[in-house]
Amino acid sequence: MSLRIGDRIPNFQLPSKDGLKRIFYFELNGGVIILLASRGPAAAINECFTELGSCMEVISGFGGQVFGVTDNVSKIKVNLSSSIIFEDKEGKLSDLLLSGSDEKHHNLKLLVLDPNQRVLVQFAINDPKKDITASIKALMRILDA
Repeated sequence: MSLRIGDRIPNFQLPSKDGLKRIFYFELNGGVIILLASRGPAAAINECFTELGSCMEVISGFGGQVFGVTDNVSKIKVNLSSSIIFEDKEGKLSDLLLSGSDEKHHNLKLLVLDPNQRVLVQFAINDPKKDITASIKALMRILDA
């Protein structure tokens, strides 16, 4: 199964990087949700969070929040103080979030959700520096339309 535009992601409760078990829905503030789903090499995951950090002014400007879901939070060295990073050790949620419409699984994917947790757009990330910036620019065009 893969997520398509308009699908609602399931609510979930997972431990977060700060050690607390959190329920995703209760962390939302009512704006656009930027969700980085990741597994694999730590360097690429950290580069994604670094790039998201450089876009935080833009993301905050449209009321967005950044979240992450990864298989191992100890890989994450970048500190985005306003972000919550969830740990999905079992990988069930990550499998859903990282699957593509082509049934391919990606290691890095940026999902943009509306306040009701419905998928607005999703971007496979191959080159974090280039793809994260391009994704945020595309999102700005979508939200301005």
